[in-house]
Amino acid sequence: MPFKTVLLAVGDNKPARIALTVHDAKTVTVTGEGAEHIVTLDDQSQKPTRRVRVDGASHTVAACTGGATLHLSINGIATVFHDRLRAPRAAADGASSHELRAPMNGRVVRVLAKSGDTVTKGQCVVVLEAMKMQHEITAPRDGTLADVSAAVGQQVATRALLAALAVA
Repeated sequence: MPFKTVLLAVGDNKPARIALTVHDAKTVTVTGEGAEHIVTLDDQSQKPTRRVRVDGASHTVAACTGGATLHLSINGIATVFHDRLRAPRAAADGASSHELRAPMNGRVVRVLAKSGDTVTKGQCVVVLEAMKMQHEITAPRDGTLADVSAAVGQQVATRALLAALAVA
């Protein structure tokens, strides 16, 4: 019986249903999209980066979660997944469709746009560093930036407002 089922999506891509079955403190079976993988934790330290084996092959992994978002880096390649089963419902053009917020506590390492700049949906505006990984904070829609409050070196808390698009 699956321990947990998640519906993971990368960006606007179609989500995939993934079942996680926990066998013990070190071993999980990940099943989904017609494949099954055995993941074993080699390093049980509390470090942000750990060694794991996936079907016997060794990998370096760093992961952190914030709400319904999973930030995962495998062998230095970072990807952000969104769990569609646990994500809050968003209105098509709701009040937050103009806000760019920090997904987790971290430090701003780059600000790639300024107030007044025109951005397109998916364009990176701010880069946040958390748990030795860099996370791109992107524009949720096309528009003009009304405010960019993030500054390089700034420490931010989860859900901190980093920038806002002008409300149309």
